[in-house]
Amino acid sequence: MGKIVSLIARKGGVGKTTLAANLAREMASEGAEVRLLDVDPQKSLTIWASMGTGFLSARVTSAAFGSEKEFRDEVVRLQKSTDILLVDTPPGFAESAIFAARVSDLVLLPCGASPLDLAAQNDAITLCRQIRQANGTDDPRIGLIPSRFHQNSGLGRDLAGALAQLGERTMPAIPQRVALAEAAISGLTVGEFAPNSIAHREFIQLATAVWSYINEKRDKTAKAKIAGLR
Repeated sequence: MGKIVSLIARKGGVGKTTLAANLAREMASEGAEVRLLDVDPQKSLTIWASMGTGFLSARVTSAAFGSEKEFRDEVVRLQKSTDILLVDTPPGFAESAIFAARVSDLVLLPCGASPLDLAAQNDAITLCRQIRQANGTDDPRIGLIPSRFHQNSGLGRDLAGALAQLGERTMPAIPQRVALAEAAISGLTVGEFAPNSIAHREFIQLATAVWSYINEKRDKTAKAKIAGLR
């Protein structure tokens, strides 16, 4: 059964879909079988995949669910044929985002550099910790990603340090890059569109960090989350 990695954000505009798409491609480039599940009603990831013929075009499943059982049944189905299932959720704490967090091995929380983004990040961390406690396991792990910030701004330079104080793992940063927007317009990931770009190297670093994190040994034996969902 594949690992589940969900992208969750309390507010929009922090690069959640960009992270999901490009992270998936970089993890697949290391030989993993990766699929993406788009549960955001805006369907940004699904639209992105439909605009090109590259990596995303055959790897995105778009779905809406009337219940948590329907969501979990679909996750189990997709897990059977994947090493990694990346779930792109709606902004805010919509039901589908909660469902995703409950079954995830890792929840990635992107955060911009504004004070409002940091306040929203605190809310998201609290939610994930509550779900972890309710699960009675070490899962979901939490990864904080500095995202869509301007490197030359004071707020941008301070973002990683601010996130490090929140008590969870801080992952490699993904700042705002023109290449990321241009790749999306082409229906491609940045690794396909601009393989020699700084943006691509940053996603390679992020993918490496995510792989390492989800494969770390637990200090405690976690219960099988999905076993009880079948």
